[in-house]
Amino acid sequence: MNKKLIVSMLITLLFVTLLSSTHTFASYEVEWTKKSDLPQARAGSAIVEYKNNIYVFGGTSDGLGAAPGNKTNTTFVYDPIHDTWSEKSSMPTIRSAASATVLNNKIYVIGGYQGPNANKKLNTVEIYDPLTDTWISGKPLPVERSWPGVTVIEGKIYIFGGGTPSDLPSNTVYSYDPLNDEWSTMSPLPINMYNASVIKANDRVYLMDNTGYLLEYNQEIDSYSQKAKAPEKIGGSFSFIEYKGKLLTLGNQNNTIVYSYDPNSDNWDKAFDLSFLRYQNGAVTVNGNIYVIGGWNKVNILNTVEMLSFKDTQPEPPGNRAILTIIMTTGLEKEFDLSMEEVNAFIDWYDVKENGVGPARYGIDKHNNNKGPFSKRVDYVIFKNILSFEVNEYTTE
Repeated sequence: MNKKLIVSMLITLLFVTLLSSTHTFASYEVEWTKKSDLPQARAGSAIVEYKNNIYVFGGTSDGLGAAPGNKTNTTFVYDPIHDTWSEKSSMPTIRSAASATVLNNKIYVIGGYQGPNANKKLNTVEIYDPLTDTWISGKPLPVERSWPGVTVIEGKIYIFGGGTPSDLPSNTVYSYDPLNDEWSTMSPLPINMYNASVIKANDRVYLMDNTGYLLEYNQEIDSYSQKAKAPEKIGGSFSFIEYKGKLLTLGNQNNTIVYSYDPNSDNWDKAFDLSFLRYQNGAVTVNGNIYVIGGWNKVNILNTVEMLSFKDTQPEPPGNRAILTIIMTTGLEKEFDLSMEEVNAFIDWYDVKENGVGPARYGIDKHNNNKGPFSKRVDYVIFKNILSFEVNEYTTE
């Protein structure tokens, strides 16, 4: 045995119904906690996490959802530690349905729309410096897009799909190179996506729109593969969040259901429920907690902020145990205190994978007892980067 992969942990997510309430589902406890409201109601804001603070740019302040209401250019910043909001320098451009991402310690706000009925789509790129609280203009997108999917891959910004000036879904993909200040056209999406939500997990990029179609993007070869479709059309703009190896949909115009997608098994499950119906909201993860911000509930545009937190309530497996030590090619060692059943399952996976069969990733449940240089409880490694592993058994009473 001279290679190895450690990876994601299985998580079964939970059902909850009330704010500031706690419920248990399977081995996890989920809690919704109401936090300080946004200073103003917003739907369709561009929302991003940067250095453990949450930035909320623009969005619609009133009316029947993001498209028909009044668009704004405000910048609000939330401090989760102190549960406080502050207002920063406004964007130069009034807009809603834009997207935001972080690159080189700057926040890029891209695309969106203006007008009383969102009839003016934008290719505007504006760059915010959180350190100096200042804005500069960036190189415009080659095309106008609202609700575009955005992420950063290997130092470049990628823009997927979005709404066209004629308000139709698109399949265009562009990448931005900050070194050359240039946009490049990439391989198109295999399907059109109006409001593509994008998340990175397991060294891949996943895109989903409100029709329920899910794509996996392999940036190494600039190609896509279609994955299992969601159980239903989500409806409206929603947030896509990675949490402990699973991908969660947060926001739905049809109901309060949050769905969970497992990239390892290519399966969807109902995870839990939002505390109330909302969509066109934002959601980000800070310090292991998910914050759901603003949106629309079909009656009012919201200023509500909720924190979703999880607690592992599963007892540690009793009986014979072992320390599984995985040694990486870099010399880094990762230790896992596991039951022998878990260790044997890992070894079975490894033996099969060494023969070129089976998934490239394996999920190890780190419970609450593991050692190692981890900033969170899921650690992704590549099979080829694992040098060896060893197992040291012991017995518990």
